[in-house]
Amino acid sequence: TIDGAWTVTDKDPDSVLDVDTDKQVTLTFTPTNKRYASITQKVTPSISKKTLTASISGTPSKTYDGTTAYNEELMIALEGVVSGDTVTATASKGTFAQADAGSSTLTVSAADVKLEGTDAGNYTLSKEDLTTTGSITKASAAPTQGTLSVRNGYAATYTFDLTALHPALTAPAALGEVSYALDTVSLGGYYTDGAKIEGDKLTIPINAVETDEEENIGTIKVTITSTNYEDMTATINVSSVNRETQTPPADKEGYSINYTTEEITAMNGYELAASADATSGSATLTATPDSTAYVRLAGDAEHQPSEWTAIDLPAGKNLAGTFYQPWLVLCDPDCLTTLPEDIFRDGCAEVIKYAVLGNAPFF
Repeated sequence: TIDGAWTVTDKDPDSVLDVDTDKQVTLTFTPTNKRYASITQKVTPSISKKTLTASISGTPSKTYDGTTAYNEELMIALEGVVSGDTVTATASKGTFAQADAGSSTLTVSAADVKLEGTDAGNYTLSKEDLTTTGSITKASAAPTQGTLSVRNGYAATYTFDLTALHPALTAPAALGEVSYALDTVSLGGYYTDGAKIEGDKLTIPINAVETDEEENIGTIKVTITSTNYEDMTATINVSSVNRETQTPPADKEGYSINYTTEEITAMNGYELAASADATSGSATLTATPDSTAYVRLAGDAEHQPSEWTAIDLPAGKNLAGTFYQPWLVLCDPDCLTTLPEDIFRDGCAEVIKYAVLGNAPFF
């Protein structure tokens, strides 16, 4: 083995060769031991691509659209380019870690980064995906305008569903988390104070205004704040309407109505309920717009058990004899749910019997 060094001895300034070149270069071997002569030889070199490191420059940003896709031109920086070479990198798509507005990690696949320029063929990129912190900014949208009708001459508290004010969005866009703030209430004499927002419901007390004018009486403005959209102010247009003429029913078995105060009062032996399946009732109930009140007998129909000794007469059954009244009658409404069907039917029969014995309206 002869120690020494190989050197490129071409004087041609173009001796810097590209990858896959077919040009030859002149190499000279100079031995360390001067007793040996130098050797000169022409060879065709094998040149491999140089690996570059890429990174995303700047802070990528897009406007919220409900997706994680980023489809805009990205600025890519390259590290390791030989001085004097012309090579750049481009990428035009990436993926955010989340779709909602706010700061988020953006990932660009290494396969989506393209090298360009006259010397691009001499380089390759590392296979690692690129990541950076980007942002999704809030979009803008127009809220839906709301309407509310209140009744003239009638003091009542009205409820408005604020979700009706949400803008019309196309999936997959969504508001995200939503909150509401009451802005202004301009309703003249129809409103004094007390409007409030709880969750997605606005409740507003309306004063009794004695008029028969049906007209627009003002507006309620509500600010909607959400995760993905800029704050928007929605308007509820409020109009006044006259109450329908209330005609007392011909028969009011079990209740009476005060048509000034809208208060319903149960008569003796009856109770009022706000729904058909209410477990408890009350003696009075104040009507509200479009409400329904249920009037029912207070308590349960029951058959009182007793012991008796009796005989039938030609005029009827059990007309002569003696009865021994029970010493205790226990009436628990919850027990009704445990009764067999035939026993429940017996109770219904008792109701019908007493209705027949009572009067025509009751029946």
